[in-house]
Amino acid sequence: MKPILSVTLIALAAIVAILSWYGLFAPTTLSEQTIPSFSFAYKKQTGNYRQSGRAMNDMYWKLDKEGISTTQGVGLYYDNPKKVAVQNLRSLAGCILPDESAEKWEELRTDYLIGTLPGATLPVITFPYKGKLSVVLGTLKVYPKLDAWFKAHPDQKGPVMEIYDMSKGEIRYVVARPMGGEVLDALWRAERP
Repeated sequence: MKPILSVTLIALAAIVAILSWYGLFAPTTLSEQTIPSFSFAYKKQTGNYRQSGRAMNDMYWKLDKEGISTTQGVGLYYDNPKKVAVQNLRSLAGCILPDESAEKWEELRTDYLIGTLPGATLPVITFPYKGKLSVVLGTLKVYPKLDAWFKAHPDQKGPVMEIYDMSKGEIRYVVARPMGGEVLDALWRAERP
């Protein structure tokens, strides 16, 4: 009986250690942070938000073939999945374009949607990114905090942006409404030339 208990405790400790490394015990504190203006190549999507990660990866590889190296993915999620049917959820998914590739952006516009978001000081929760499990844990830990914040600030309800910064190993969950509803809606309405 003791060997079974020992093995169980060791396995449990290993699971907790792994989950901890992926962010299980990471703080989820909301703070005002300055997000600089950025441009990004993106794809519009309707349907399950789970498809965003694949769209970001696809965009990364497409940009890489164009000679553009990026380390930041971005997802902009317009609808609350608790209130909108999964098949109607609207999102944008893509990659932030590095400033040093600006001369190539005009060429990209024929094949990709390119948008620019203004810089702003916004409510943000930062969470560690160590892999796909961090995305799951971040979703489980961060969105309840954001829901509570939205209840206290109903005038700010709107899209949430997730910025995946591979170079910093973090995900920033950003309340995007203060950027301006018109700007965010224009990104959704945009069409390729």
